[in-house]
Amino acid sequence: MKRFYIAAALFMGTLSTMPAMAATPPATGTEAAQIQSVAEDNNPSAAMYDDIKGRADFSKTLVVARVGELDITYFDLIKKMNSLLQKEYPQGVKKLTDEVTDRIKKEALDALTLEGLALNEARRIHIKPERIARVLTKMREAYGGEEGYQQYLREKGITEKELAARIERNQRLQLITKEEVFDKIKIDQVSLQKLYDEYKADGRLHQGDNFIVEELVIMGDLSPVEARKKAEILLEKVKAHNNEMGKLVLNDVFFNSHKRINKKRFPVMSEMITEMDVGQLSPVVVDNGRTRIFKVVKKEPARDLTLDESRDFLENRLRFTNQEERKNEWYKELRRNGKVEIFLDEVDQRLKEGKKSVGK
Repeated sequence: MKRFYIAAALFMGTLSTMPAMAATPPATGTEAAQIQSVAEDNNPSAAMYDDIKGRADFSKTLVVARVGELDITYFDLIKKMNSLLQKEYPQGVKKLTDEVTDRIKKEALDALTLEGLALNEARRIHIKPERIARVLTKMREAYGGEEGYQQYLREKGITEKELAARIERNQRLQLITKEEVFDKIKIDQVSLQKLYDEYKADGRLHQGDNFIVEELVIMGDLSPVEARKKAEILLEKVKAHNNEMGKLVLNDVFFNSHKRINKKRFPVMSEMITEMDVGQLSPVVVDNGRTRIFKVVKKEPARDLTLDESRDFLENRLRFTNQEERKNEWYKELRRNGKVEIFLDEVDQRLKEGKKSVGK
């Protein structure tokens, strides 16, 4: 399996994105933002990892934007560019035009500045350390233990502390976005009723029969006659205990269970229940290859859900539909009230000139 990355987004071969590298970093123009298809290396060299770490560490010192007190580095920018490119070109590409490269870079920087503005708002949200620890534990398990986990960190060019900070950052973003976007979408009754009517007409709110039974099922490799005889005996015992099946002592003749009846799997029982009352005991019946007796515990015929019953589901659907509009409103509020400084052009220019610091 292959992964696609921006191999070199900086000039003069100063920096290559992590974790992929170009053997000879491109110099200028389109070549400086080409996509490299790098096969997974199952036995990477220590020198390769040292190079990855060195390039990653250097990219983290280059501040391309500042949002309030939050710095956005070239490492962040290239990582976001890779993410956007993988979404736009899921199959990967070998070359990009300058036009596409500039567009992706602008989109990535816009996304990062918005995230930065949102994170400034989210500083008041406390993320418990144990939540982050649980995620790290799951990642260790996902990578097959400590060795695989450490290799993942080396490939990404990050430390565990940086990974933990990234997890905390993402959780804050999720919580503030839910609070400011999803939870603030107002649902009016007219829209709710309209969606309910549409879904009801389409059959999307139809609920099938809900039949719940308690049953005694005859076990063993018995002939139909033998199985019926044992079931008849059990039936009389249940009647003697006022239809309470749970009062019978379990043995190797039968087992007791509660189940929801599926009409396709238990057609005989389903048909019988339509004519029975809750609490009523059945005669001996053979259904789905087993001899059994049952008692109706719950009986709800098929019907459409009411508006109140489907309200939460429908409101969530409306929120999902309207979230882009509310998200754009929130972004405008963030931009209006936030402070953003951009240093990207200066960074690129100084990299061309061979300098290694900016925005400090």
